[in-house]
Formats: sequence, structure tokens, C-alpha cells
Amino acid sequence: MNQALTPSTSVKTISLKKASTIREMLHAKQIFVPAYQRAYSWETPSEDSQRETHTDVFLSDLLENFHYVKSGPYYFGHFLFQEAGKNKYAIIDGQQRLTTIVMFLAALFRCLRKLRPLTEEEDLCLSLIHI
Repeated sequence: MNQALTPSTSVKTISLKKASTIREMLHAKQIFVPAYQRAYSWETPSEDSQRETHTDVFLSDLLENFHYVKSGPYYFGHFLFQEAGKNKYAIIDGQQRLTTIVMFLAALFRCLRKLRPLTEEEDLCLSLIHI
């Protein structure tokens, strides 16, 4: 199945609203990483390193958006998918970002569930994440 998708396969654009939410993007769709994509890379700097990782920047950006923007959505960037069947899509561009977002949301909702019962909306969002 994944082997049939190659970088040279034509890409059919997927119609998403200009400001689609992560929830809208994941709802009723199976998104997978094709075999030709590079492996997910989670940077872990050494203790004496002063540089920020992509994860540090992502979390810092989320906090800044929360504290200063307050209203309006957070922009995660664009994503490009290749249709691979009915409601099945291979991620062509944005794999690292989408993987980080999904892992972050899964951890967030699981931690939240330990503190209190999830709302119906939160439970639905967690159910969209299949990790």
C-alpha cells in the first residue's frame, strides 16, 4: 500500500478551508506517512548546549500566542497531502509539524484526563488521534 506512493506520483490537491483547524483536518480521515518520507526527528540537545530545539520554539510560540494574541487561531503552517484512497491521505509536506502536533495533543489530553474528566469536545479530539 505505502510502497505504491512515490515522490513522482502525481499529487491531487485536497480542498480544505483556508483556515482549517487540526480537528477538521483529522476528522474522518486517515493520514499516514509514506515510506519514502524521512524519519521523524525529535531534537534533544546536550546539557551544555545553548541552542533551542524545534520543540522549544514550538512551545514558546504557543505560549506567546496564548498570552498576547488571546483571540484568533494559532497558525501551524501549511500541509500538503496526496490522496491515497477514500478518506486516506499521505502527508507530503508538513510531516514533522503534524507529527509533533499530534504527539503534543495526545500527551496534553492524556495529562488533562488524569486531572479531570474530559469534556465531550476534548474526548472527541483525543479520539481523532490514533497513537
